[in-house]
Amino acid sequence: MRATASARSRAAWPPFRGAARPVYDGAMAKGAPTRSREHASFRREATFRAQAHALADPIVDDDAPPRVRREEVAVGVYVLHDVMTPRECRRLVEVAEETGFTHAGLAIGDDTYRVNLAVRNNLRVVFDAPALAGRLWARIRDRVDPRHEGRPVRGLNDRFRVYRYEVGMRFFPHVDVRMQVPGGETRASLVIFLGDRFEGGETRFFELKDRRARRGEGRGRKFDNRVRFALRPGIGGAVVFDHLLLHEGAEVTAGVKYAVRSDLIYAP
Repeated sequence: MRATASARSRAAWPPFRGAARPVYDGAMAKGAPTRSREHASFRREATFRAQAHALADPIVDDDAPPRVRREEVAVGVYVLHDVMTPRECRRLVEVAEETGFTHAGLAIGDDTYRVNLAVRNNLRVVFDAPALAGRLWARIRDRVDPRHEGRPVRGLNDRFRVYRYEVGMRFFPHVDVRMQVPGGETRASLVIFLGDRFEGGETRFFELKDRRARRGEGRGRKFDNRVRFALRPGIGGAVVFDHLLLHEGAEVTAGVKYAVRSDLIYAP
């Protein structure tokens, strides 16, 4: 499967390989509003079913694959460097641009999503890509956590979500959803950064407030928490983390951010 890059995707390439961005902690998320139950993010808006596109192209090459390196960050969080090469990242972005992006929405289960632009306003295209999953799994299988809560790892989800974040786009604090899939259950998210010609856009992880501080005005469980740390690996690097950790895709302030997400599957 071949695709031609659109004018917008060409403008963001070629990407430049850079060192992993520093980890920081202790501050409130800059620009994040204090919110109450009256905030627009609590509105329930239209729902839709995800449309997955079949992707037969394996995207990544078997010849001379990169050597993946693991960097520990915190319990349930680590970075895998060099999961994909810059050329492979560019190829996946081109295919996604040719296929076409739509609004991402919020997952509520069974391939159903809810539109809520006050919480999430980035763009997405969904692929079912077993060949890509198989080749990436061969690269990372010896670098991921072999067990999660006693359950052995089974493989990589072949459902890939390619994200496009333009200036002003973000995904406010949330946790990911465990999904039943063939072979087991998704337990950890794997987010590969496909470029680095943007500002902002880190994956931020948050402290959870004490239960006594979760009630009252602006005290929602997912909002107004302090940032534990933020991660932005180099191009082709992946942030891997437990689905149930509170995190966000920070607002992009310049350029265009591309990333792709899959999941680690563990035994049911």
